[in-house]
Amino acid sequence: MKLVEQIEQDMLTLSVPERMRLLERLGELVPVPEGEEQDSVAEAKRRLAEMQADPSIAMSWEEIKTQLGRG
Repeated sequence: MKLVEQIEQDMLTLSVPERMRLLERLGELVPVPEGEEQDSVAEAKRRLAEMQADPSIAMSWEEIKTQLGRG
């Protein structure tokens, strides 16, 4: 199995708070194109705050794929 695929599988074992922490860390590592940073960062922070305020709104990857018709 490729490294990325293994990481994806490992991520599925994380709790919602652990996934949120990982997402926040990954967001710090990904460069944002000029001009998009303010809007993108503001939206990401809004969503993170929303999930931290109510973790029950979190969706699993399987739920997301099902909503998109890919699951």
